[in-house]
This record gives sequence, structure tokens and C-alpha cells, in this order.
Amino acid sequence: MVPRNPLLLITALLVVPLLGVATAASQPLALLVVLAIGVVVSWDGFASRSLLDGFVVESAGLVRLAKGREDRISLFLRHPSVAIQNLRVGLAFTPQLGACQDIQEVQVSGLSERQSVEFLCRPRETGSFLLDTCFLEAPSRWGFWARRKAVPLSLELRVYLDLMRERQVMAVLFLNRESLGIHAQRQVGQGRDFEKLRRYIGGDSLSDIHWKATAKRGFLVTKQFRVERTQEVYVVVDGSRLSARSAVPEHYLSRMAQDEEVTVLERYLTAAMLLGLAAEKQGDLFGVVGFADKVQSFVRAKAGRSHFSSCRDALFGMRPLPVSPDPEELFSFLRQRLQRRALLIVLTHLDDPLTAESFIANIGLLSRRHLVLVAMIKDRHMRPIFSGGPVQNESEIYEALGAHLRWRDLKEVGSVLHRKGVQFSLLDNEGLCLSLLTQYVNIKQRQLL
Repeated sequence: MVPRNPLLLITALLVVPLLGVATAASQPLALLVVLAIGVVVSWDGFASRSLLDGFVVESAGLVRLAKGREDRISLFLRHPSVAIQNLRVGLAFTPQLGACQDIQEVQVSGLSERQSVEFLCRPRETGSFLLDTCFLEAPSRWGFWARRKAVPLSLELRVYLDLMRERQVMAVLFLNRESLGIHAQRQVGQGRDFEKLRRYIGGDSLSDIHWKATAKRGFLVTKQFRVERTQEVYVVVDGSRLSARSAVPEHYLSRMAQDEEVTVLERYLTAAMLLGLAAEKQGDLFGVVGFADKVQSFVRAKAGRSHFSSCRDALFGMRPLPVSPDPEELFSFLRQRLQRRALLIVLTHLDDPLTAESFIANIGLLSRRHLVLVAMIKDRHMRPIFSGGPVQNESEIYEALGAHLRWRDLKEVGSVLHRKGVQFSLLDNEGLCLSLLTQYVNIKQRQLL
């Protein structure tokens, strides 16, 4: 129970002067007026002590939001008998949720009805946030006091990355099931998935003859293949210390708040989710792996809408950790878990010499069995010399030379990986998702798996 403005005004403008008069001039009438005001105010507080008893706050239990997108959080109030008209409802939002207004004024109406209260917020970070308390405040019967009460609440807010930003840029990629932006994909080759045995027909390749079946049956038998439609695709996301670097695409700037940040890890997670949507449209199985110094999350490749939600829930809480990645631990884990040949798209950082050395030394654990595609974001500090504009001063010369050395080192890393059968791509931040999807389509078309 806390005093409201009317009580404070009466105390300051009436009670304090009357007490001064009663003390100085010994006026009993002034003292009686003060006592009467005290009795009225005390009775108002005593009669309103159970004003909020019986109030119940209900919620959906789980609300999914998107980072950087304004959305509504709905609560429902229920009361057996309405004895008040005005009610203030508040939630203890964290700064990461970016609440536009954390207190709402509600006009209570109806008996035993569920009344909706909506809060607007624009989340600034991804993750899971729990709101376990809702705060209620109602004025007393005569308005001198405000009765406050904390009501238990069970509301989980899950903030995911906003995929609509990238999907609007690449809207053509999601127009229909049969096309992935380049209309119908013609697949090259006869296929790798064995279908059945049949009698030899003139013109069949000798390499396709099944010699054991031929010897058993007494005539030439040929193996018939079909194009493999269902393949396993895994996106491996690096969440180590270098993933905390800023990477804001230009097409995000017009929709971002000033205090909103986009890290390299978030760009990788966005690309991973879009690859999952593309794999589902192509009929492939999709899985995700999150790692830093050890494997943080692993979701085996499957298909379906519920499985996509599982992959999203496994990755949305990833944060850059202040540790260096351990490729040996990652590759050993994947070698034990993945028995079927799969496409592994590794989104990591090889501009650290120690990480690149360990990556190259251990990639053979996977490249002998799986098709591995490694990609990383190229920033403005990785470019060949003379590729930028003219330099203006001496410091820009050294900056251009440093960027060229980093770019050259990464090219050498890519050459070594290429000799080990691993594709390495240094991609622009703006076209990260589009480039990865294009490479996935090309692999699918050429049946490299």
C-alpha cells in the first residue's frame, strides 16, 4: 500500500499547516480536523487491503519473437468480481527485450471475463527470457492509496533471428517447391543411388555390369541407378571468440535500431536457417551443429516443420564464447556420429593462423567420407592490394598492405584445403546467404554427394 498524489497534496497543503496552527496557537479545532482526515485516510486504506485479491494473470506460456521486429506480448486478466475500474499492469522487462512501454493502463470491465492486455517490445538480442512476475496496481476506494500486488506469472519469451530480412532480399528463392531461384534444376549424370538389376541392353557401360549376378544367371546383368533425391545436409556453426565481431549488412541498416548489433555469429545462424528452408524445399534432410571449444549442440538430419523448429531452438541461444575453436574435437565428434555420406557446410574463421593450422591438420577425418564446404565472411580488412580506392595518407597504405597479407594467407589456406578435397569460400557479408544457397544448388545439380 503506497500513498497517491491526492493524499500527498492533502498532507502538504492541509494537514501540515493545521498541525502547525494546533501546535502554535493551541487550537483544538485544527487538531480535530487533522484527526478526522487521519481516520478517513486510514479507513480508506483498511477497506482497500483486499482490493486485488482474486486477480489472476494468464499468459500463453511461450511467445516467439524476432530480433529487431516490433511485436506484441498479450496477457489476460481474470477477476471473480470487479470492484475497481482502473488498473495498472506492469512487467519487469530486461533491457535486451527493448520494451516500448512496460506499464499499461487498463479499464476493468465485466464479471469473470478474460481481459486482454498487450505490451509492445522490440527485442535487441536473441535468447530465452523468463517473466515470472506481473505487477498490479489499483487505486483505493477514495483514491488516497494505491494497492500493489505481485502476481506469479509463467511466460517464456524466445527471441529468434529475423529471417524475413534475408528472405525479402532473396524472395525468388522461396517462390515454389520445384525451383530454388533458378527454376527447374537439371541434374547432371545418371545418378548414384542403386535402384535395381536388369538385363543388359546394348550400349550399357561395362562398368555397370554386375558380374556376380551375371555369373549366377548365365546372362549379362546391368545395375540401374537413379538420381538420389534425399541427402543429408549439415550446417556447422562456429561460436568461438572471433564470431563476436560486428557484421552489419547494408540492407539491414534501414530497419535496425541504433542500439541493435549484428555479429558474425548471427549472420552464420541466419544462413544456417535459410539453408534449412532450402534443403526442405529440395527434399533433403537437414541438421545443425554448434561448436566452440567443444560441440555445444547437435541435431541429426531429418525433415519436416517440427524438425526445423528443433534446429532453430538448438541454435537460437548461441552466444560467442571467449574461447578458441577446437577443430580436432569437432571432427572427431562428427566422424563418430555421421555414418552416411553427407554435405557439411562449415561456417568458421580461418584468419587465425593457429585455428587454420589445426583445421587443416584434422580435416582429413571428414573429407575422406563426406563432402565438406568451408565458408567465412570477408571483411574490409581482407582484400588484395589495389582493389580498393586510392589511398589518402600513409596509414591507409599500411592498412591496405595488412589487408592484402590477410587475404593472401586465406588464399593459401584455401589452396591447401582444395588439395585435401575441401571447398573453401571467402564470401562477402552482403551476399553470404545467397552465395551459400547457390553453392548448395550447384552441388545438388552436379550430384557431388
